[in-house]
Amino acid sequence: MENLETEPPLNGIVSEIEKNIHIFEINMSLFKLTTREKQVVRLVRLGKMFKETTEELHIVERTVKKHVENIFQKAAATNKVELLHKIMQNH
Repeated sequence: MENLETEPPLNGIVSEIEKNIHIFEINMSLFKLTTREKQVVRLVRLGKMFKETTEELHIVERTVKKHVENIFQKAAATNKVELLHKIMQNH
């Protein structure tokens, strides 16, 4: 039987994911986001639309939009992609 190379252990992948989450959480604090703003950004990161965010956080859509506006201002971002890019950067 041939000696096949095995895939790298999953713990390497898990540790990279944990590192990315750690950077994400630290950077949200660096941008001085409120607890609610952090909740909104976490949902944005998961690809949630405003309607889904309102349901999950039990707030109205106008409030979600205001949170996103405040988040964009604090992070100097103009859209969700730019926001996530800035929050994921390793400073």
